[in-house]
Amino acid sequence: MKGKFINISIFILSFICLIISCKLFWNLAIYSDEFNTSPDIVLGGEFWLYYEKLKQARYQDCYHKALIYILGISEDTRNHFSQIYDIKSGYIKPECLHQGWQTSGSVRVVRLAFNLYTDGTPSVDDYESRDEQISECREYSVGNIFCCGYAVYFWQGIRLRYPEYCQKQKSVEEILAEMERKRAENSTDGNKE
Repeated sequence: MKGKFINISIFILSFICLIISCKLFWNLAIYSDEFNTSPDIVLGGEFWLYYEKLKQARYQDCYHKALIYILGISEDTRNHFSQIYDIKSGYIKPECLHQGWQTSGSVRVVRLAFNLYTDGTPSVDDYESRDEQISECREYSVGNIFCCGYAVYFWQGIRLRYPEYCQKQKSVEEILAEMERKRAENSTDGNKE
């Protein structure tokens, strides 16, 4: 009797797990279709590459997490990782921006990764003239970097780099309501005086 109860319990639990798995698979398919993406991207296709590289890094701090994640976004930067960053020494290689394998998207990925890692614009020093330096500095602007198909993935890199500021994501409606509330408080404070 006891063995029969255990078998029935295992069958019921297995059936529940099957139903949950089917529902998750269905949701994945719907999400992938609606957002025109692939299940590989949704499930973090390069997830294990990220952890492999992060284990090799000298530190597992927010700088390295952001750098390695961002460089894992593009296939070009994944394939040329060692030409962009020396994982043993911890040095970036700004000269990689001038190599022939770079595309307009991969250059943006590399610049954002460098910016999050160094808090600066390291490739500016590659140029002699002031005009070229200013031009290169402009390439690090938000408008230039985020104007590509990888922009949606860049946000996670920013969250990895600045976890203390990105703990709770607010919706646009919440942000606008908060701004309106503060504006109303400021206008009433001015009337009291």
